[in-house]
Amino acid sequence: PAFARDGSLDPATRSRFDRVLDAVADCGLVAILDLFTPGQAARLADEAAFRRATDQGSRWLLDRGDENVIVNVCQATGTRTHSHAVLQPERINELARQIHDASLGGRRLLVGASMPDGVIPSGTVADVLFSPPTFGRGSLTFRRAIDALRNTSA
Repeated sequence: PAFARDGSLDPATRSRFDRVLDAVADCGLVAILDLFTPGQAARLADEAAFRRATDQGSRWLLDRGDENVIVNVCQATGTRTHSHAVLQPERINELARQIHDASLGGRRLLVGASMPDGVIPSGTVADVLFSPPTFGRGSLTFRRAIDALRNTSA
């Protein structure tokens, strides 16, 4: 796991991700890093641990100085696999804002959010994203996706 139960960043995991992100950059690719996967999220103790993990993950990435990394707050917010309230669509903007507001030398991280099929994020989420949110692969038709993006941007 990337984070301990209290939200502190695991040094061994950070070292592995450093090697992966270096290789991705060497290849000229973009990395999308899910801060919280369902398995990882289940290991964290409480909301304070999520906030600590968000802060430590953001600081680590800012210190690296990468310009090819998108931080996806969590994999499919709002699904049953995320039982913590702060990972639900109504509140995911709080962690997205925390990542967005972190800065180092005027640099900020690119923030993304993946939503489950059919869930349209609130404007508070869309305000901090570097681009329109991504949606699941299943139930949104092209027309509904376009309408959802328009509503999010409005």
